[in-house]
Amino acid sequence: MPLLGTYRGQALPYYGRLIIADPSLSGAQEVDFQQCVTDSEDAIIGASRWRVALKAAQDSLQIVVNLELWNSTPNTEAGEDWEGRRELTLEFPGGRLCVENISDGPIPLSPGDIEAIDLPQGPGMYRITASHRGRDQAAAAAQELWDADELEEGSEAEYAKLAGPEQYLLRIWPA
Repeated sequence: MPLLGTYRGQALPYYGRLIIADPSLSGAQEVDFQQCVTDSEDAIIGASRWRVALKAAQDSLQIVVNLELWNSTPNTEAGEDWEGRRELTLEFPGGRLCVENISDGPIPLSPGDIEAIDLPQGPGMYRITASHRGRDQAAAAAQELWDADELEEGSEAEYAKLAGPEQYLLRIWPA
């Protein structure tokens, strides 16, 4: 049950969402996309057959996505500071995974600024658990800036300073 790798990405959640999917998918699966976005409304993370949508608490500050790839079910808990665990099943027909902004494409993942990760057993079904932390803190900070911000010069720098308190942990393994 070893951990195979960890990755981290940070991005502004355009339209309040980040999407996790196989980069081989085309835009032709629009119904699938709408299904995962709708499912994320109440559950923070939602899925359809081929996509996962993370619903951020706000859309003004960058959020952090932490990915863990496992070769089987993780043998440890995520940690007590992670909340809201939800487990989903997803198909990756091309055997790769990327994290995307809805209107800005793939976000680079470290280490190495890669845009797509090769999954451990290639194409197929995978289980994903999702947890989060810092949502309330990020939403409050974004609202405070929003209330005080009247498009003053330098306001972008204030938003940038607050990037990262909202975080998600995705643990992925073959189904």
